[in-house]
Amino acid sequence: MSDFKFDLESVLANATEDIKQAAAKELKEQVISSIKWNMSDQIQRYATEWYSQHILPDIKAKLEADKELIIKTALDGISGIGDEIAKALSDKAKGNVKTSYKLSKIVDGLFG
Repeated sequence: MSDFKFDLESVLANATEDIKQAAAKELKEQVISSIKWNMSDQIQRYATEWYSQHILPDIKAKLEADKELIIKTALDGISGIGDEIAKALSDKAKGNVKTSYKLSKIVDGLFG
């Protein structure tokens, strides 16, 4: 058997200063971390409130003033979409008809 005996009381007595320092360091780090998170939350709330009070009203007013222009621009942007879709579908159908016509000619030539 081994003569090794672990004496916890002795280890703790010899490490009391190290344990105190480590505990103080950990406590200090936790307090700093807590303050950082708390400050971040408070700053975010303040910035959001400030933005809502000072910036957002001007943005809303500008958008409202330009409402007709914005709507007209949006409608102008989508007005040609229907024509483009119709043209693309028409071109596709024409291509299909040409291919189908050529295929029928080939089939007739082979088996006709």
